[in-house]
Amino acid sequence: MNDVADRALKILRELRSITFATTKDGVPQARIADVMGYENGRLLCIVGNNKPFYYQLKEIGKVALVGMTPNYVMVRLVGDIRFVDDAQRDKVFDHNPDLANLFPNEDQRRSLVPYHIYRGKGEIFDLSGTRGKMYRERFSFGGETVHAAGFRINDDCTACGACLPACPFSAIAEGNPYVIDPNQCDECGSCYAVCPSDAIELPTGL
Repeated sequence: MNDVADRALKILRELRSITFATTKDGVPQARIADVMGYENGRLLCIVGNNKPFYYQLKEIGKVALVGMTPNYVMVRLVGDIRFVDDAQRDKVFDHNPDLANLFPNEDQRRSLVPYHIYRGKGEIFDLSGTRGKMYRERFSFGGETVHAAGFRINDDCTACGACLPACPFSAIAEGNPYVIDPNQCDECGSCYAVCPSDAIELPTGL
């Protein structure tokens, strides 16, 4: 696992209460839940065994997460989940002692099903101002791959310079062709709208 992925997953664990999203019959479903642990390149979570969320996880085997720190550093990820053995539930309670107030006895705890987010991809989107107007870094873990962020200028570029002042994030550098820094590109499309040569390609998403 690279440093960006490790940092992203640690942020999600520290935030804990973040948005978890799935789908049901093609309709987006979202709720606030906690990340209960992070180790060995996997996030540890729990879900009640009669919740709609549980059945959605069983059906699609994937979940999307997004959260933001108080200083506006956002982490989003989409990942594959795997239900794990009950010993991981005990680990959840060891790492999150406040849970005992919500589930004080063993019968109640048995309704909680532990799962790992063991593979995924995403990005850290930093609006804190410490690295310019914005700075994004993409990551993957568990064998997943991720596309580079941002628009891309191809060899049809005539170096006319129309895109340079159009970019509100100063992500474009002169050259032949001109170059967009994927870490500073907000994917706003301002450059794409003004290019007279159709030399700017759309982002591919995660």
